[in-house]
Amino acid sequence: MTCRLVADPDAEVRYLAALNVCFPGWGDRAMFDWCFAREGSWPRADLMTLHADGHVIAGTANTYRRVRLANGQGLTVAIMTGSWTLPEARGRGAFTRLIDESRDRAAARGAGLLLAYVACGNASASRLRAAGAALVPTWYCRSAVDVPSPLESPAPRAAAHPIAEGADRQQWPDNLFAPGAPADLTQFLYTDREWRAQFLDRPAAPVRVRDAGAHRWAALVDRASLFDRVLAVAPAHDDGACLDAISALTARARAAGRRLFTFTTTASRAASLRERGFDLIDGWLTALVADEAALRQARGPDPGAPASSWPPLVSGALTDRTSPWYLGDWFVQNGDRM
Repeated sequence: MTCRLVADPDAEVRYLAALNVCFPGWGDRAMFDWCFAREGSWPRADLMTLHADGHVIAGTANTYRRVRLANGQGLTVAIMTGSWTLPEARGRGAFTRLIDESRDRAAARGAGLLLAYVACGNASASRLRAAGAALVPTWYCRSAVDVPSPLESPAPRAAAHPIAEGADRQQWPDNLFAPGAPADLTQFLYTDREWRAQFLDRPAAPVRVRDAGAHRWAALVDRASLFDRVLAVAPAHDDGACLDAISALTARARAAGRRLFTFTTTASRAASLRERGFDLIDGWLTALVADEAALRQARGPDPGAPASSWPPLVSGALTDRTSPWYLGDWFVQNGDRM
């Protein structure tokens, strides 16, 4: 098997077609460009395809982002995303090969880490774990299937959570939604333009929703399939306000015959949503070391010390609280992830 960079428009068209074969309804060219063609303070995305016997059998992409580590230092990271293997080529080790290629490419672009989002039960999760990735627990959270009886209208439940919706940026300023998590958490880092591109300027524009009563919270919500998806809730650090928002947004989705989807890296929020009847799928944010020098510069216990005096760096140390390589607790919202 050989790996090649996707470097021309025709190859991009074939890549997009393969994504939709492997993940029906993945998206159109607008979604492809939003995922892979956006510019920022990071390198442009790398798309790679794997070839065997003269045919393309698999592909993946590295998108690049900036994170602020819990120690306040910035770091460029790669995110392994848009990965696919054609059905007839599965079971031949293609994804394992793509992990290695993605890691090498990330290092070549100066990214300290190669990240990926996976559900624990997926085959890709076991391959990343076998590659030595550090594992940050995550949770995919879906409101319960709740079909009202013929005698029960969903409207009264929705009315119990008064909300307001809008799109006018003068009345609904962007900074209403963008307050960050506490500074001692590792989180994605954006300029104002990058934040708008990530959360607002999507192929399907999100709706801006907020508490119409006490004005405790605001949220960004979009739609996909049968779900309303919560992209962000602010203030991000306030558990009570976030759970109030989820309750109101669940009622809003239910009134429209839909379900709510959200994502969290916060164990206490996941536990609260489970208690409220949400269906949770356990996942991981996986992290592989790509460019050790870049990571050492951002996180090393003593950047001025000779490399020989540093403790060995393995990916598992990134989530080991006893290791000087520990990156801190992660805070990721659904809109960061996609």
